[in-house]
Amino acid sequence: MAHLQSQDSVRADENKSPQDILLSLQARYRTLSEEDRTIIDQLLSDQLSFEDEDVRFCALTLIHEFRITSAVPALRRLADWLETHQWPGAPYEWTKVNQLAGRLLETQGPLSSPRDEAQPVIHEQSTQLMTLRLS
Repeated sequence: MAHLQSQDSVRADENKSPQDILLSLQARYRTLSEEDRTIIDQLLSDQLSFEDEDVRFCALTLIHEFRITSAVPALRRLADWLETHQWPGAPYEWTKVNQLAGRLLETQGPLSSPRDEAQPVIHEQSTQLMTLRLS
């Protein structure tokens, strides 16, 4: 997936359209078998530990769009890491990561599917800001 992301990134840079990367990755993810999704889900979780913000952004987007609940432990580790960093975007990414982890935890349950047939999440306005303090 990282190699495909790299190819898509080069193509998007040439076209001056970074959104193309995400659209291409989402389309490719939808075509994966359940077995391949399990492997890619782990790779996306691993990418959350990369220092490159663009790699983390793509991984976060796919995790969000396809409700990859197996990524929650990696999201918690990323939130812990972000708490210790002082770069300007860290607090915003920390909030985004914690909100995503909270949403994924809400969808986990005995009757819910982790990816709900790999359909994108419908974005809903939340009435309260959800943040999880990780110890």
